[in-house]
Amino acid sequence: MISIVILFVLIASCAGAFLFLRNRIKLHRPFVFRSGYRGTGYMKMRLCSATWPVPWDAIVLKMPEGVELEAHRDQARGKFATKQGWRINILLKKAKKGGEFFCEQPCWSFLQRIFVFRADTTTHGVTKVQDGCRYLVSIGFQLEPKPGEVIPQAKMGKWTG
Repeated sequence: MISIVILFVLIASCAGAFLFLRNRIKLHRPFVFRSGYRGTGYMKMRLCSATWPVPWDAIVLKMPEGVELEAHRDQARGKFATKQGWRINILLKKAKKGGEFFCEQPCWSFLQRIFVFRADTTTHGVTKVQDGCRYLVSIGFQLEPKPGEVIPQAKMGKWTG
């Protein structure tokens, strides 16, 4: 009898969670690569995005041979333009030659494969992929700024670091 009650509570909890989250999580067409921003030749596949508990998205980036992502800072658009933009980049496959990620001041990195950084305030990019293809998962999320913090505008330019 107790196990039936526990099972009922578990099912009711899952159903309630589904009803609560169904309008907050958006699944995108999986396994479809589209052209990335800035016309540099990289491709991106949006996996999912949500607005709860904080706005976030998850994408897969593909950088084929010849692609270079010059030094830049990301800029949030629309209703997220006044929030901090954070990114977690997880390298899935390195290019055979080139395609190295560089970041002005990563908040945290692990074995040159995982980077956590403020994408809106930290200059970052990828050197030219000379051989092979580079794949990574990038998870981005938007947080409220600290009191008095001004969110900077996006910057583009050659890497000097």
